[in-house]
Amino acid sequence: MRPDLGYAISVVSRFMLNPGKVHWEALKWILRYLKGPLESGLLFQRQEIDKDAVTGYVDSNYAGNVDTRKSLIGYVFTLFGTVMSWKSSLQSVMALSTTKAEYIAIIEAIKEALWLKRIITELGVQEDQVIVYCDNQSIIHLTKH
Repeated sequence: MRPDLGYAISVVSRFMLNPGKVHWEALKWILRYLKGPLESGLLFQRQEIDKDAVTGYVDSNYAGNVDTRKSLIGYVFTLFGTVMSWKSSLQSVMALSTTKAEYIAIIEAIKEALWLKRIITELGVQEDQVIVYCDNQSIIHLTKH
């Protein structure tokens, strides 16, 4: 599985029925990327057990889709430093501000965090809390109050 290509392939595959010139160019870019240096890759290292088991990172871009003006959501969760869950997709509703787009994204990530917490508890890993990092100050203040 190649999570680094997941979003690019999902965008190009939306136009499989009737691709235009820009879609063919994007597909050629993906194929050139795959042909690139095969010796490079990701290295996962074990993290200390005394740190938080599950950590999440979430972000959104306001009206990132040029066709529908819907925002894109993206999050990734790690278990002891190793990626175990991620998502990159369009939001199901159209947000009217950056704060609303980020709020929708953080809610999706929190739902995933609660689900992951239940899963790892069933596996015997005790986790009091799941930390989710977000870079939007308005959302950080909104969720604290």
